Amino acid sequence: MSKPTQVEALISAAVETYGRLDCACNNAGIEGKVVPLAEQGEENFDRVLSINAKGTFLCLKYEIGQMIKQGGGAIVNLSSVAGLIGFPGLGPYVASNHAINGLTKNAALVYSKFGIRVNSICPGGIEMRMLDYNAQVVINRVALTG
Repeated sequence: MSKPTQVEALISAAVETYGRLDCACNNAGIEGKVVPLAEQGEENFDRVLSINAKGTFLCLKYEIGQMIKQGGGAIVNLSSVAGLIGFPGLGPYVASNHAINGLTKNAALVYSKFGIRVNSICPGGIEMRMLDYNAQVVINRVALTG
């Protein structure tokens, strides 16, 4: 999702297949490494922001362009509750989800006059092995650092 040519090709393929793009749901993201912010590597930060925030930006860019041509549409961006509050050990993920919500608000303001609705939803954690593992990593780090 972080490569413009691939995102543009995705939107073009949808339009070629179905004739138009009435709705889109942007839901690609990673959480990256779970470590305190001061221990986060630049590579991890760049990767998380590139996939989550830049990926959403690129999808919006090409979806909106198509929807303007056809007279409207609806877009839903999947963010996270982390886009509303912070979480220990997930600095880049939190930043990327705040960015998704900011992009959503901006696009909604600017493109409503073209008949394009843009919203984000921010679900909380879902019980699964990945969440359990990450919660334990954060708990262990906090216990070690006091």
